[in-house]
Amino acid sequence: MKTLEWYNQAKAERSKWDSTFQEVGRYVWPNAKNIVKSVNVPNEGQVLTVDIADSTAIKLSNRMTAGIVSYLMPVGVKWFEFKPRDYRLRNDRNILTKLSSATEAVHTSIWRSNFLREIYTTVRSMVVFGTGCLSVEMVDNELVYRAYHIADIFFELNSKGVIDVVFRRMFYNARQMEQEFGIDNLPDSVVQNLKNKDYGQKYEVVHAVYPRRNYDKRKKDAKGKPFVSEWICVESKTMLKEGGFDSMPYKIGRFELSPDEIMGRSPAIELLPDIKMLNDMRYTFVESSEKASNPPIIIEDDGVVSQPATEPGDVIVERQGAEDPHPLQTGANPQLTAEVIMQERQGLSEGFANDLFQSLANYRNMTATEVEGRREEKMVMIAPTITGLQKELLDPLIIRTLHLLEEGGEIEKLDVDVDVTYQGRLALAMSNMQTNAIELWVAKWSPYQQFFPVLDNVNIDEGAATSALNMGVPAHLIRSEDEVSEVREKTQQAQEAKQSAELMETGSKAIRNLQGTPLEGMI
Repeated sequence: MKTLEWYNQAKAERSKWDSTFQEVGRYVWPNAKNIVKSVNVPNEGQVLTVDIADSTAIKLSNRMTAGIVSYLMPVGVKWFEFKPRDYRLRNDRNILTKLSSATEAVHTSIWRSNFLREIYTTVRSMVVFGTGCLSVEMVDNELVYRAYHIADIFFELNSKGVIDVVFRRMFYNARQMEQEFGIDNLPDSVVQNLKNKDYGQKYEVVHAVYPRRNYDKRKKDAKGKPFVSEWICVESKTMLKEGGFDSMPYKIGRFELSPDEIMGRSPAIELLPDIKMLNDMRYTFVESSEKASNPPIIIEDDGVVSQPATEPGDVIVERQGAEDPHPLQTGANPQLTAEVIMQERQGLSEGFANDLFQSLANYRNMTATEVEGRREEKMVMIAPTITGLQKELLDPLIIRTLHLLEEGGEIEKLDVDVDVTYQGRLALAMSNMQTNAIELWVAKWSPYQQFFPVLDNVNIDEGAATSALNMGVPAHLIRSEDEVSEVREKTQQAQEAKQSAELMETGSKAIRNLQGTPLEGMI
């Protein structure tokens, strides 16, 4: 079977990374360190941290994951919105209103689903292994997200460097295969186990999704879908189910990419030498501390009667003339080792960007402006790193979510192509660089406006709108150029009418004074 051969080639290509993933998983995410899998999982149910002397990297990877998720996708807050891809439509009030409603509907569905738990697992996979995979499907009119262990995901790129072929590996027993594919589609060996109620044996099943070379959009069946979906039993080489998708269901994000590499690289992979050294240092520190607290006893040969007693309150009986037993002095300095360990931990903390997510921890007595400035400075440093998370994982994930809700009739179908813009702290940090530049320029040149109209060099209206968008103001609240002109025209007309009324009243008073006519209220 050609698809199965393709799958085996992808597995062989990915196997170059298995040892790296296995080692980084051991130190940074022990519960996910099992990369090389088979139908029998040897580590299932075991405690996987028994050989770890220092858990700093485990804690820091968790903290970095929590920071990215919290600052990029804050819970209960609208952290993205849709914009028309056609720039000419971005001032169309009707389209903006429709997109705003779609944004609200997608957010509501996302927070009602299991999104937060699954995206957390996916982002941690990117922080630890450099690559994460997440899918979304509509099940019983509800969105269901699912994160997958990178050990079970194999993929390929197209000529443009975009992931368009994904193989997902899973292990089912006979009962699970019947539930998923139906008894009529199962190989004979599985059917026999099913009849015998033998559910202990597991079978390797692969789900292959790849572009259909020739498809007819007019067809209503799977052949009218641009992506092929095939479920195959590896052992018997049996096709279990065929279908299709309108878009790739598996969304893969990569933290960083090195040239000519298909898998992502992570902070944990880059810091692995330091992580391993810190682990060894902790072993040494614990051993030296134990020796200092409970050192070996030096005793002359045949210097004491029987075995030396070492418990509190014990009595040591030494032979006459023998030297008193005394503890071994190794000369080690556990305090110095502890200081070196603290320095190493601090280096790892910076490597996992922990200082960026705690940007204000070491600053006190600051003004509100200084607080905001320092926070933005730190956020700008991490924002470029997560660009891949936004563009490669979140963009297609959110667009697929939108399409699933449209197909399910949850929201009105949009008639325009849309882009996703983000409004979380990390996303706004980069865009706020433009806002800060606008503010600094205006503040610098405004004092000269009284001597020369220097502000005419900048479109202040456009700058104000750009600043509002960068700071997260919803697009539908920002007036278009026509609306701004209309408001200003009405304001000017009101001012002119007020001035005319005041002039008329002043003129009326002057005429009455000339005629000697007493004004109203005067005797």
